[in-house]
Parts: sequence; structure tokens; C-alpha cells
Amino acid sequence: MAASQTRPVTLEPRPLIETAVNLTGGIVLTLLFVAGAPIFVLWRREPLIKYRAWTLNLVIAVVVAINRWLEFVLGLGGPWQAGRLQTLLIFKNALAAITFPVFHAVFLKHYFLLRLASVQQDLLSLEPTKQQGSDTGAPIVDLSESRRVQLKNKLRFLKRLSREATVWLVFYLPNALTATTITTVFLQPDVDAYASGASETAQVARSGIYLFEMITAALWACYYLPRAPDDGLYMKSQFFLLTLFSTVNMIESVALGLFKSPTFIIVDRMQVNRL
Repeated sequence: MAASQTRPVTLEPRPLIETAVNLTGGIVLTLLFVAGAPIFVLWRREPLIKYRAWTLNLVIAVVVAINRWLEFVLGLGGPWQAGRLQTLLIFKNALAAITFPVFHAVFLKHYFLLRLASVQQDLLSLEPTKQQGSDTGAPIVDLSESRRVQLKNKLRFLKRLSREATVWLVFYLPNALTATTITTVFLQPDVDAYASGASETAQVARSGIYLFEMITAALWACYYLPRAPDDGLYMKSQFFLLTLFSTVNMIESVALGLFKSPTFIIVDRMQVNRL
């Protein structure tokens, strides 16, 4: 086992265009993070930032940037130790898996924020309604009070669901931990296949997880965004564009995978970090 871990493995260089894209992406994402992170922190209470799950977005930006740099380094090719290469590939796959559930978390936060605004409007527009007592002298009953209590309880519940901590602990982390565990523990990378640029059987399953996450997130966004009221922060337009670009990227990756390895239905080297 020790000998197999220390044996040399030669990585085949990736195409020049792929290496250039990864290098450019790594530089651009790094510069955007360095410039944008202080703005996000300083203006974190502004609605334009606060309502976009800004902490999760910053973490994902770092993960995607690191993944780009890893893709660039590995794309250069050259000799590697098998054990070190496998560890690096596991780390890279874990980073990719971390990005899988981000759509669900951000979309759900946006959904509950819109519901919160709707309930607030209903509460503000609620008018008192009285029911006259009977001839026996029964007191006048305010029929709107029970409705007001229901709306206040619903408002408190929606506030909890739209908090940043809820986005992390309920919407994101359970999904991310599940995807990362499956990816790193049960779907170990094939060092020799990766070194030669061939398809990995485990990569098909990893890509399947990504496809499932992306398709369900896109269906959810397409279901509720057209019915959602305007939030005034251009978030609906942003989510539509994000879903569109991610879907196009998914189709492109699958098409490239089929062209490269027709025996696999799902692409073998899907670039999750292009998101």
C-alpha cells in the first residue's frame, strides 16, 4: 500500500485553452473577492447585500477561486506522487461538492423573504371588524384579532426562516455535508485515469449529484420566481440569469463529456466551479 502511494504518476497536460480559462478565472475571482469582501462586510446591513445570503456567497466565492487555481495547477501536468495526487483530488472534489447546494439555500432564503414581505403587508392592511353582541348583553367581539394573531405568528416563523443562520444550518449545511461525504468517502478518485485524462467511473456519480442539485434548483426557481412579487432589489433577474447560465454550463459539460467518452451518459470532468 505504501509503495502504491509513493509511486510516481505523470499527469497529462490539459488543453491550452482549458488551462488559460482556469488561470483567468482564478485571477478574476481572486481580485473580485479581495475587492468585494470589504464592501460586503462594511455594508452588510444594507438590503441589497443583507438579503442575498452574503456570508454564504463569500464562502462559495473563496471555494470556487481555490478550485480554479487547483484546476490550473493540475492542468499544467508533470510528475506527481500518487498518494499526494489522490489527496489533492479528494480535496478538489470536496470543494466542488461544497458548491452543489448553494442554489437551494439562496433560493429558499429569497422565497421566505418574499413571503415575509407579503405577510407584513397583510398585517398592515388588516382592518378591525366587529361583531355586535346579542340581545343578552354579550360583549362585542373583534373578529380581526384572531386573524392578527395568526399573521403575527406566521411573521415570526418566516423571520426565523429568512435569517442568515437558518440559511447555513437548515438550508445549506445538511445538503452540503451529505454531498461532500458521498463525494469524498464513497467516490474515491482514480489517480491513473485522471492522470491520463480518461473518464473515471466515480466521476460519473459525482457529476450525477451535481446534475440532481442543479436541475432541482432550476425547477424550483422556475416555479416560484414568475409568481413572486417584485422585490425591488433586482434579485429575481439575478436568479433567472444565474439559473440560465448554470443550465447552459451543465448542457455544455454534458455535451463535451459525451463527445469525449460516448460510453458515459454524464460528463466525466464537469467543471462545477464554472458557476
